[in-house]
Amino acid sequence: MIGLLVQAERTAARLVGAAAAEDIASETVTRALVRWRRVSGYPHAWVTRVATNLAIDTLHKQHRPPPGPGSCPQGTFEADAVQRLDVVRGLRHLSRRQQQVVVLHYLVGLTDEEVSEVLGVTVPTVKTHLGRALSALRRLDGVESEEAR
Repeated sequence: MIGLLVQAERTAARLVGAAAAEDIASETVTRALVRWRRVSGYPHAWVTRVATNLAIDTLHKQHRPPPGPGSCPQGTFEADAVQRLDVVRGLRHLSRRQQQVVVLHYLVGLTDEEVSEVLGVTVPTVKTHLGRALSALRRLDGVESEEAR
């Protein structure tokens, strides 16, 4: 169980930071224990998916407008926070599945095959959602760049 807790905390920390990740990890492992008969066959995939979803939900609940890009020097805590908020802003424009795929692939660092296993979909489906998500984020970035001018 400790391994699952650590995995859940690391997954959540990449999205919401260390402070909120502990609560998300605890909630994730609690849910796993309650559903252990169903989860026991694939606990690591299940924990990763639930921790990701809870982190995304936490981000959606924080309706703070992020500061604009370039407002903090690179490499500082503030710059990291601004970058995390920019990621959150972009994720809000994606479908739930696209959010999951982007978070698992880019923030958690899973391969397409691992994302496929965690989400219970095929690898081509993962690639499709990832491609559509990246296209949507590029369009969003282009719109925001034009608005800044």
